[in-house]
Amino acid sequence: MMSLKIDFDLLNNENITVQRFENFNNQRIVNSFLFNCIKIQDKIGAKLFKNFLNVLIELDDFSTPMIDVMHILEKLQILDSTEDWDKLREIRNSITLGYPTVMEE
Repeated sequence: MMSLKIDFDLLNNENITVQRFENFNNQRIVNSFLFNCIKIQDKIGAKLFKNFLNVLIELDDFSTPMIDVMHILEKLQILDSTEDWDKLREIRNSITLGYPTVMEE
């Protein structure tokens, strides 16, 4: 996704300071970056992983819970760790649901 790369480059080339986020446009860049990261992670999990396992005949029901999909991928050594993927989801949820209202955070 080009917009994710653009936002990442903009964020990566700047110092993250409280003053920087007083500007609404800078807040928008962070929000856009987070939104695109969420979309990618969801698509990888819901679409790519399940379709991949279906092709390998490891999964025949697309309603299989994501945790079960992760365990199959780990068993096949496609993912190093289900816990790592869960940690990424926890971080993502923490950032998006617990978006700080105090700029210093």
